[in-house]
Amino acid sequence: MLHWTGYPPLIAALAYAYAWYLALRKDEKYKKVLAVATALLTISWLLYIIPFVTLDFSLHEVYWNSSEGLPLWMRVATSWSGGGGSLFLFTFIAGLTIYFLRGAGREFLLIAIPVLLIALFAAYMNDAFTLIPGHPVTGAGLNPLLKSPWLYPHPLSTFSGYAILAISAIALALGYKRGRASFNVGWALLTIGIMLGAYWSYETFGWGGYWAWDPVETSELLVWLTSTVYPHTVPLLTLAAESFAPLITSSVFLAMFVTRTGLSPLHSFAGANMGSLSLFLTAIAFLIWWLKKIADNFDKFSEIITKLKEKKPYYVGTFLGFTALFIAAIFVYATLFVPSVLIALGKSASVPQMSSGIKYFHPVLYPLLIVMLLALPMIFLNDLGWRAILTFEISVILLAASMAIAALKGTLTLAYLSPKTTNAMMAFGIPIATFTAITALYYIYKRYKLIRDWGITLVHFGMAITALGIFLSGTYAFNNSYFFSFHLVPGTQHKLPNGMELKLLSYHYKLSDSLVDIKSRYIERTPVYFYGWLALKTIANDLSPYLEFVYKMNQTANKEPLLKLILRTAEKDNVLFQNQGMVVYNLTTKVNPFSANATEIKVTNVMNNKTKVLKGHLKVMVGPSRGVLYLTVGKQGTRYFFALSVSGFAIEANENLTTHDVLYVKLEKPVNITMGKVNITAKGFTVYPMGNVLKVHGLTSYVLALLVPDGTVKVGNKAYPNGGLVTANVFAYISGLRDPIVSTILRDKQLYAFLRNPKNVEALITPPKGYKCLHPGCEGYVNAPRYVPETIKLQLNFQVISKGGISDFNVPIRYEAYGEIQGIHGLVPKVVHPSYGFSDLYVALNPPVVNSRVSQMISYHDLLLMYMHKVLPKYKIPQRLALAALFAAGYNINVIKQWTNNPQMAQHLPTLLELATLELYLLSKDYHSHISTEGLYVQAKVIPGVPLVWIGPITMALGALIGAFAYKRPRLIGQKETTVAVREKKLEGTVVTRRSHRI
Repeated sequence: MLHWTGYPPLIAALAYAYAWYLALRKDEKYKKVLAVATALLTISWLLYIIPFVTLDFSLHEVYWNSSEGLPLWMRVATSWSGGGGSLFLFTFIAGLTIYFLRGAGREFLLIAIPVLLIALFAAYMNDAFTLIPGHPVTGAGLNPLLKSPWLYPHPLSTFSGYAILAISAIALALGYKRGRASFNVGWALLTIGIMLGAYWSYETFGWGGYWAWDPVETSELLVWLTSTVYPHTVPLLTLAAESFAPLITSSVFLAMFVTRTGLSPLHSFAGANMGSLSLFLTAIAFLIWWLKKIADNFDKFSEIITKLKEKKPYYVGTFLGFTALFIAAIFVYATLFVPSVLIALGKSASVPQMSSGIKYFHPVLYPLLIVMLLALPMIFLNDLGWRAILTFEISVILLAASMAIAALKGTLTLAYLSPKTTNAMMAFGIPIATFTAITALYYIYKRYKLIRDWGITLVHFGMAITALGIFLSGTYAFNNSYFFSFHLVPGTQHKLPNGMELKLLSYHYKLSDSLVDIKSRYIERTPVYFYGWLALKTIANDLSPYLEFVYKMNQTANKEPLLKLILRTAEKDNVLFQNQGMVVYNLTTKVNPFSANATEIKVTNVMNNKTKVLKGHLKVMVGPSRGVLYLTVGKQGTRYFFALSVSGFAIEANENLTTHDVLYVKLEKPVNITMGKVNITAKGFTVYPMGNVLKVHGLTSYVLALLVPDGTVKVGNKAYPNGGLVTANVFAYISGLRDPIVSTILRDKQLYAFLRNPKNVEALITPPKGYKCLHPGCEGYVNAPRYVPETIKLQLNFQVISKGGISDFNVPIRYEAYGEIQGIHGLVPKVVHPSYGFSDLYVALNPPVVNSRVSQMISYHDLLLMYMHKVLPKYKIPQRLALAALFAAGYNINVIKQWTNNPQMAQHLPTLLELATLELYLLSKDYHSHISTEGLYVQAKVIPGVPLVWIGPITMALGALIGAFAYKRPRLIGQKETTVAVREKKLEGTVVTRRSHRI
């Protein structure tokens, strides 16, 4: 169903289609219709923003990207935070660009308008205008990582850059010179967009990295590379530069396809559908057009050879730069294109990222970057001639090589925790990038009166600065080994890597009043609900029957004194010894020393199984003892023994006994032993030696022996044979009691009563009558609360102590609860990164964690537990348990994926989910913040050179905008500029034309 905001774009699309039809028929009315279409598209975009501002959750993109607690200032930005909305933004900017370049003529419109309509179609297919029936009162919540002021500049600049570049490239491919102005604007916006995305990552994820080769980051780099290739072809291919323009549009649509598939775990909006496939097909179409343009103009490529024969540094440098950029662009394009084909065909595929991305991309792109940096000085120092240029370049290369060799040998260390190869790459790149930046400044100094040259040079100066920043900071930013970690308890202070001291003054929690919908659109649709369902089903089939068994055992024990005593002993958990078949409990009862007469002692050597009997009047003496209870499992069932653990046992015997001899002592008359509520009548003892056998004054003494009575046990008014059998299930009962989760449940009478009836739990995964299940057995149905509090914040108050004085600052750490339901995690760590000089002090603040007793792979952070602690009392036990199942599944989704991929562990996954659900429920119920005892978890490191990574792209964008101003006048590419050439000769005394410098 279509939301009302979907109708105005349809009207605009019809106007664009009519303008295309008129252009096809060479009817000049197409210009007026194009203006109307542009106005309609603009109105459509303005109308589209209204539901986001007013929180009309019946619009799909509003529901999935906002909630009632979203502040007003952020609501407009959510219009482009989803897959469909961002495509509509692309369409809108593309429409404005088409209108700006309308002078390119009919052929331009015949290609550009279908591109716009395809993007709009993809927006419709990606639910930009889909209606959600039922009038939802709140939404599913904006991705926790997107709740940031950077949601405005990064997507705006990136998608605007995409749209402007895609349309401008069409104009350039057709030879329309005004496309250079809009092209430069698009290139500047994309450059800024990539930088803002890197900065956003840098200060959001908390690991210090600003580039992880995530597929969407890689796709943005692809568009930037293909766009940067084009202007470097102009000086070399005056008549054929247009051939490279279609590759830009192809890369834009390939990048948007990557963003809308599963290739990126961080940025993916959805899986492949008809809309995203249309984007990929468009990328292929423009790729074919690019290949055709290359083939059609291949004979004109000889112009490169002609210019290289002039042996001018300017042309050689431009050619090297173009070659490096082109190889890089094709390499990255192929890397994304191949898996995209597989995704489009319904296959699974991935792109190298994180550490694997470094191993894959760096060996190719690093040498190309070095070539590019070495090529630029040839352009900037063209006036000095080859001798001076080669002198400078060889000197810099020798310096870089000597530094790299020193780094490999370990005599030069730039990054002390990184491999020597990384140090060598840094050492080689830093002097080259520095030299390139210096030559760019020299070029500006020499040609400061030519505004166009300012723009060109600032672009390349920014490239050198960015490269220098990456060489200096890359390994420090990416490598977590550089973190200095500590726990900061309130009231204490700790020294940071740069000498400052950080003190945590106070903290407090605040639960939001706003609600978020975690149920309506998730049931049976997300892995989190499926795993929550599986956890509850396992509880109903596993734990509930066991708790019912425990209940019945307790009922039976109330009628059976011996069983009751055994069970209560097991509950106390005073275990002295345990193996698979035996448990020995300490009864904590003392027995005074006593002596008795024996008529016979049977001695059995356990090593050779030989037995001998000692007869006569023999005296035995028992030292201070304590009561113990043996439980052993045999074929017939569980056998119990009440026994004594003694500190000394002695007999009058002249035999040489060893530690391998077990004695059975038959008493002359029974001995009565009282151990608390247990009275034992012992007719004999079995003695197991536990230490050295000693002889003192004619007595053989067994030090630390165990004495097991043989006789009857009287508990209450009932007598039992010692060593008899109890019900076979008693061991299962005891094993459960020893589980901390079960023992805690038994102490919670309400929870115990609820869980021991499996029907209570099954009701949570049984839909009401009339509900239409999406999957067999309604797998993934969990009757959880529909609305829950949206956010909890941990407000932290700090004090920084430095040489300059003392200053206070406050920061929050957010936990967006719905993040767990979405399977993306809701904790957003707080990062502060003050700059000093050309370095950053990067400090990541995280809440403490509580280690799980279920799995070593799990630990729960403080904010999740505090959120659950504050939220659970708002609901009854069934809803509490449902929430615990969902949050345990969402929080442990990465662990779950690891288990499902391992056949041996996958079979135990239901048990893991069951235990994780119960543990989270019980931990949260009585949770108290651990910050006061364990402190805040702080990670800090110094990242040198990282401010240059931000300064460089800003400089590049500024240079591109200056170039856009210089190219504002429309001309056809290839038009002769003899007047400018003459002026160039006067200024430089060279035949290199001004046009040739438009890189």
